[in-house]
Amino acid sequence: MINLFKEEAKALENYLYANYLIIQCKQAAVRVSPQTWEAIEARMLLVPGS
Repeated sequence: MINLFKEEAKALENYLYANYLIIQCKQAAVRVSPQTWEAIEARMLLVPGS
């Protein structure tokens, strides 16, 4: 189990919600190429500074 500070938990909640919205957009966007979505997803999942 992981214990998070309130601010950390809120930041994680915001991050997960933003990713949820991106997935919803991906499902609705029929004119965006798979390559473009692949690039978007790669940027979303990278840890800053890595």
